[in-house]
Formats: sequence, C-alpha cells, structure tokens
Amino acid sequence: FRKYRRRNLPGLWSTIRSVLRPNVPYIVVVQNDEGLLARVDHVSMQDIPNIVVLSAGGYGHVPIPLLKQTETPLVDSSSSINPARITSENDHLQHSDSPQYEYNDPKDRKYIASFVGGRRTAPHNMRMNMINQLSLLDADLQAHAVNNNHSTNSHDTHRLFAYYGGPEWRGYMASSCFSFCPRGFGRTSYHLMEALQMGLIPIHVYLDVPWVPYLDLIQREQLAIIVKFDAVGKFARDELVPLQTSSPLQHSSWTFDKIRQIEGRILSYRDSHFTFEGVIKQIGTFMVDPRKSDLRCQALPESVRAA
Repeated sequence: FRKYRRRNLPGLWSTIRSVLRPNVPYIVVVQNDEGLLARVDHVSMQDIPNIVVLSAGGYGHVPIPLLKQTETPLVDSSSSINPARITSENDHLQHSDSPQYEYNDPKDRKYIASFVGGRRTAPHNMRMNMINQLSLLDADLQAHAVNNNHSTNSHDTHRLFAYYGGPEWRGYMASSCFSFCPRGFGRTSYHLMEALQMGLIPIHVYLDVPWVPYLDLIQREQLAIIVKFDAVGKFARDELVPLQTSSPLQHSSWTFDKIRQIEGRILSYRDSHFTFEGVIKQIGTFMVDPRKSDLRCQALPESVRAA
C-alpha cells in the first residue's frame, strides 16, 4: 500500500471482483482511513452492495475500534481495590508494555481537559482551530481570575485546557478529567481507544459524521462525549468552564463525582470492548447474530473523509 503511493496493489480489485459471487454476502474488516477501496478510482461502494465493511478508519458500514498499542489503565495505589484491575482470563493478551500512571481523583487533577497528539492531520485545519479556541478560553479564564484578585489556589489546581505534543502525553491524560480526541486524517483517531483503555473519558470531535464504535452503548452508558467541531466552543463554555471555576452561577451536567463514576464504568467495559481480544469477540458475535453484539451498522458516509 505504501509502495504504491497509498493506493492498493495494481490489479488487486479486478482480481477480487473476479472471485466475488454477487449472491453471497461478505464481511470485511478494514483499518484504512479511506476504506476498503483506498483510492481505487474505477470502483465505488455502490458497485459492491453485498460487502459489509467493518471500518476502524472511518469509511464503511460498521464503526469498530481503531487500535494500535494496548494502554495500561491508571492505578489507584491508595485503594485496596485497584480500579485498573484486569479481569480477563487471558491476561497476556490484555496487558501492555506502556507506562503505568497513578490514578488521581478528578477533583485533584490539574486540567479539566487536555489534548495530546498531532495538530495538523485533520481536514480543514480542524485540530489546530480546536486547540486555539480552547487555549484562548483557558487564557481568558486565567486573566479574569488575576484581574479580579481571586485566590489562585483553585485555578492552579484546575486549568481549563492544556495541549501537549511530546513523549509524556500519558501523564497529561492522567492529569485531566477529559481527553479531547478529535478526528485525524480519517474520521476517528487512535486516541479515542487510548483514553478508554486507560479508563478516562474521551471527547470525540467530528466534522461530518461521528465515527464511534458501540455508539448505542457509549451513549447509553455515557462512556464518551461526542461533539461536532463547530459546537466545541459552546460545549467548553457550558460544560467545562463551570467545573473549572466552581461558580454557583453556572451549572454543568458533569460533576467530579459523576466523572469518577463514569471512569469506573469505562473500566468495566475495557476488556470486553476496547482491547484487541474484546474487539475480535465483538466482531465474531456480530457475524453470527448482530443483535447480540454492541457493534452497530450506520449509513455509509457521503464522502470518504469529509475532506
């Protein structure tokens, strides 16, 4: 794929189509951000209606998790019950070589939200614009606190937002109540599953179509927040600022108690939904009986990447 300038091997699709039977349904799993066809110009998804694409990258019929390395959950050394305890019988598949970070209570974390990752991969400069919006809002809050001679203790404890692009990104996540996970080149990013594997609450930011696996489960259990890019500023003012300022005049639907509860809930689904083994089991269940899997079909997006 890389050798041929991000295109499929020449002749691949003509070979595949010669062996596909039109009266047989097929299920394929694809990670590529541009879907199954990956810049094949002479074929469209409408030409192959008997193929159901389970897509990790953002163009297909069923969103599945986009996974890379397996992240280690945060560890609560102050508790006799470790919230990061791995419950799977197959521990060797679930554990990770990634660094282990201490679990801090949400009220003791430095940042209400953070974003760690590349700034320039998403279409229309979306990530950079998001970072700028949130950074300006954070700076305004800091200036307001200073100008009004407020005690800085609470504001030193909770900054509204931080962006970080270096190697210690997991530490920033562990110090944040929420992790912004804006889409990248494709409609999702590795960071969405990284946050969930660590037991943290992701904020998925999308342009045209949210690409979130297990959407019904995620929304029902409130395991993640889903925000369209043009609503990020309003969301931050309505939901994140009240947590940062603790103002009695502003009320967020989120509290530190709720964050703590949801993080525990995320960990209860970690092995079964957000790890390699869990995803394979979900796909297997979907293939046999979709009603028993938490994966969900959705409409094929109108464009490959919304670019």
